[in-house]
Amino acid sequence: MHGGAFQIREKRLTKRSYCLGDAIHRHPPTLGLGSNTCIQDAFNLAWKIAMVEKKLAHPSLLSTYNTERQPVGADLVTESNDILRMDVGSWGILGLQPYGISEEDMKKNKLGLIANTKEGRERRKAIREATKLQDRELHALGTAMGQRYDSFAVDAQDEVETFRPSQREIESPQQHYEPGTYPGRRLPHVWLGKKVAGPLISTLDIAGKGQFTLFTSIGGENWKEAAQSIKKDMGVDIKVVGIGYGLEWEDTYLEWAAKCGVEEDGCVLVRPDLFVAWRAHESGREVERLGKVMKKILGYAK
Repeated sequence: MHGGAFQIREKRLTKRSYCLGDAIHRHPPTLGLGSNTCIQDAFNLAWKIAMVEKKLAHPSLLSTYNTERQPVGADLVTESNDILRMDVGSWGILGLQPYGISEEDMKKNKLGLIANTKEGRERRKAIREATKLQDRELHALGTAMGQRYDSFAVDAQDEVETFRPSQREIESPQQHYEPGTYPGRRLPHVWLGKKVAGPLISTLDIAGKGQFTLFTSIGGENWKEAAQSIKKDMGVDIKVVGIGYGLEWEDTYLEWAAKCGVEEDGCVLVRPDLFVAWRAHESGREVERLGKVMKKILGYAK
C-alpha cells in the first residue's frame, strides 16, 4: 500500500509564493501521471508569470493558476486512489494480500489459483473480471488529456452553447477524450504540411513557445491586422497561422477542418500553454473583438 496517498492542497498561491507539483497533490503511482501533472502545473504558471513580469498582463492573471490547476490535481488524486483500491482487490484474488502475508501462504494461494477446483475456477473468473476494470487505468486518455480550464483567462462568451462532452466522454470520462477547440480545452494535434511534399508538423509544435497563436483560414486575413493592432496597443505578440489551400500551411489530412469548430474566416486563439483561449466562429469586427478578448484574458477587463 502507498501511505498518505490522498492529499490535495486547496490553495496553491499566496501573495509571495506559488506551490506546484508533489508539494500540493500527493497520490499513489497508479495511472503514472504524477510527473505529467507537475510539468503541466509549471507550464500553466510560467507564461503567466512572464506576462506579468513584462507588464503585459495584470497581476490578477496569476490567480487563474489556482482556478485552473487545482481541480486537475484534485481529480488526479481521487482517480489514482480509486484505481489503487481496484488494484488491491486484484492483488487479493491473486493471493498477494493481506499486507504481510508469508511466502508460504502466497505459494499455497498460487497453487489454489491454478487448481482444477470450484474455488480455483471462481478465482480465475474473478481475475478476468478484474482485468476488464484495468482498462480504466491502462487507457486513461480522458484523465490525461481531457481537462477543460474555466477562468477569466478563457473566454467562451461567443459560444452559442455551453460545453458538453461527447457521449463517450460522458459514459467514461477517464478513458475517452474527443479533441476539439472549445475554449478551455487543449489545442488538438493535427498534422500540417506545405504545398510541396516534405516533413509534416503538428499544430502543437507551431503554437506555444511563449506567445499566443491565432489559427485562421481562407477569408481570415483581417485577423492578422487585428493581431498587429494588439501588438501596437498592448505590446503582446500574437502569431497568426493560416491553414488552407494556398496558405502558409496545408490541412494535409483534413483534420483541422474537422476539429477546429469554426468557419474558414473564423479563428482559434491559443494561449502559450497550448490551451484554447477563445474562438470566433466567423469574421467581422476583428480588431474590436480580439482586443476585447485579450484584455479579458490578461486580466485588464472581467
